[in-house]
Amino acid sequence: MLHTNQYILNIQPNFGHESDAKLIDKIEMNAFIGLLCLAGELRINKQSVEELWRTDGDGTENFRVVMNYRCLKFLVRCILE
Repeated sequence: MLHTNQYILNIQPNFGHESDAKLIDKIEMNAFIGLLCLAGELRINKQSVEELWRTDGDGTENFRVVMNYRCLKFLVRCILE
């Protein structure tokens, strides 16, 4: 989490609003890791991230309840950089 937040601090100036690149806390990191574990457990690695957040009844409700779609995509970007 420390290194992720350091990375976020480095890229924050590239964003128009601070809320688009906010630092994460332990709860958000645990939620992120939990969603990754859930995806592995449900064997949904063939679905795109967008499909997991669908609201037409085909999405996985657990993902929408736990974390905002934009937040998850941002964290994936920060961790993979």
